[in-house]
Amino acid sequence: MEDNTYDPVNDSSHSHYIVSSILKFTKTAILIVRSSLCPKQELIRAIFRQVWERRAADREKNQISETEAEAGPGPSTSKKSRLTCITANPLKLSCELLRVFVTEAIQRAAAIAEAEGSLKIEATHLERILPQLLLDF
Repeated sequence: MEDNTYDPVNDSSHSHYIVSSILKFTKTAILIVRSSLCPKQELIRAIFRQVWERRAADREKNQISETEAEAGPGPSTSKKSRLTCITANPLKLSCELLRVFVTEAIQRAAAIAEAEGSLKIEATHLERILPQLLLDF
């Protein structure tokens, strides 16, 4: 029997996508923190909701393709996807974690920029601090 499980460790395009997504998220989060010291909870809730919707769509697409592979062509039924939600306390905690994460990213990137004699934090500074920052969090 052949094992058709997905191995994200050996998929370099998936790893590159994750790293670029984290970098993009960090840049967006820096803009959020610059605009206000405490990120808006509704914005964080919307970001979570968007991620959950994408994952649900991916799961549904994978279930449909697996069902077609097993049963062949024909009508298929899938489970109704449950809505994922977040309550007030976990949302507040997530906002605080995001604030601390972004603050730490800015401080580390600023230290790298200062060591290079630069007055601005650029994407290359974030790229350099990101691996260790993710390990620390």
